[in-house]
Amino acid sequence: MSGFDRRTTASMQGKPNWLWPIMIVISTLGSPVVLAPVAFVLGVLQIGTTHKDAGLALLLACMASVVSALLKFVPRRIRPDTPYVRRMLFKTYSFPSGHAFSSAVIYGLAACFGYMYLPGPTALGLSLGLLCLVLAVGFSRIYLGAHYVLDVLGGWLFAAATLALLVAFLAD
Repeated sequence: MSGFDRRTTASMQGKPNWLWPIMIVISTLGSPVVLAPVAFVLGVLQIGTTHKDAGLALLLACMASVVSALLKFVPRRIRPDTPYVRRMLFKTYSFPSGHAFSSAVIYGLAACFGYMYLPGPTALGLSLGLLCLVLAVGFSRIYLGAHYVLDVLGGWLFAAATLALLVAFLAD
């Protein structure tokens, strides 16, 4: 692990203390418990639209989240040794961050659907709000001590590639 990763992660963890409960809530917004219902609702909203492939794209995004979880077994990077990790009893590896990946893909698809169905200013506002949420989820994972900075950046990188493929699929 690079010195950059270690130093940057340490400087972002748990400071200031009053943010802790907010970061727990934000992190939860990137968890499967929240993202699965969001994906389901997005899929249901596609019923009756002219974009029949959108539901399939959403299914593929959910499947990509499973692949992201399996990717953790390639580098087998150990999570940071923090009170949060010890308390949560994580059984998975650290790289890539599944919360960063899944939230970027699902909320990214929601932004794409917004552009497909909503008027310009509304779609732009939705997209900016969802981008802020994705960034906040990634930051929360570092703040809480669940991941290193490079884990989150790796999750976002894989998500960007996945989202680009899904958007290209939808554009056809």
